[in-house]
Amino acid sequence: MNLSNLIRPIAIASIAATCACSKGDAGSEYPQPGASQGDEAYPAEPGAMDSSTGKPSDGQILGILATIDTGEIQQAQIALNKATDPSVKGFASHMVEAHTDAKQKGSAFAAEHKLTAATSPTSEELKNKSITEVESLNQASGATFDTTYMKAQLQQHEEALNLIRTQLMTAARDQGLSVELRNTEKMVQSHIQEAQQILAKLATGAQTQPTQLGPMNSPTPTPQSVK
Repeated sequence: MNLSNLIRPIAIASIAATCACSKGDAGSEYPQPGASQGDEAYPAEPGAMDSSTGKPSDGQILGILATIDTGEIQQAQIALNKATDPSVKGFASHMVEAHTDAKQKGSAFAAEHKLTAATSPTSEELKNKSITEVESLNQASGATFDTTYMKAQLQQHEEALNLIRTQLMTAARDQGLSVELRNTEKMVQSHIQEAQQILAKLATGAQTQPTQLGPMNSPTPTPQSVK
């Protein structure tokens, strides 16, 4: 028997087995979020930017929302320890509860829809902004902390609302994700209203707070008439 004829089929079988193992490893390391959806919907790589539109993928949208939630929770935990006004502490407690719940729902949604939260330039920018704000909060104290925290909260929630409306809602492909974004929009709107009310209360309190009189500011006593 010709030896080359015997070796050829063995080599082909070996190459086929190697290719099959490689595909299995890649699939387990990089799960395809759109696998159950057929041929439509998602980019080939989890969370990849859609190059045809320049819009974030569904995975990146989930990553952006998770980044917002994480930043809110971190800042609120600082406020729970440093805030002096009861309404500010109450707001911080609400932020921890609301954004923890939102983050958990996002993770459950990703698992159910076979999506993977992914990073993006937007999520990285949001993370860096939150880190900067955390540093600012750590340096503030007293009434200054309360105002600093609430002003930052108002600004961050307004920016998040604009981001959701102008970029994320128009980019979402999964219909369920569009519903989640509308729910998030309502939540952020309510947080903005709450922050505005507390800031107005803090401003009113600062205006009506009585001035402390020191020795130099003590009123001049009225001279007693001499009888």
